[in-house]
Amino acid sequence: KTDTGWLLINKSNEIIAAFEGDIEVVDPGDITVYQATALKTNCTIFDGMIIIAKDSNGDSIITNTGDLFGYADITGKVILEPQYRDAKPFQEGLAAVNLSTSENNYDNLYGFIDTTGAVVIPPQFDYSSVFSDGVVRVQTAQDKILGCIDKTGQWLFSDANVALYVNADFAGGVAPARVGHEFGVIDQS
Repeated sequence: KTDTGWLLINKSNEIIAAFEGDIEVVDPGDITVYQATALKTNCTIFDGMIIIAKDSNGDSIITNTGDLFGYADITGKVILEPQYRDAKPFQEGLAAVNLSTSENNYDNLYGFIDTTGAVVIPPQFDYSSVFSDGVVRVQTAQDKILGCIDKTGQWLFSDANVALYVNADFAGGVAPARVGHEFGVIDQS
């Protein structure tokens, strides 16, 4: 970040993109915004997309309580204007965004969009991870059902007795989990 805005540079310190004015680049290393992602990657670019934000509430701090989020590509072109109450990184072509229109900061309604902004999976979750191995961990907003869905929004499984770890997505077809007091790995079925 410079006095005039955010820059994207390569390893040779050459400027690839400039984000000037009121556009902020969201750093997933800020664990107050992207805790799970930050612990795994500490990276800003996911699937060629950069999360951007506007300080909509005027407090000079970008958080998911009052500010708006969108996406730009690695050339600095804004692909989706900041319009979402929260935005997660794109993974495997989809990203979870908070589409809630409620004024209550605790009312989350995440759905999934593609890189054009089209809603692929309707908003219905109050928690979402990012896609990994074609599945994503979610929790429904109304009845708090935990589980995993695929890219079409179909449930692979939902079981209140299976605890999937926040920072451990599916990889190689399995994910760490706890069932009751026993720990192990589960597959996508």
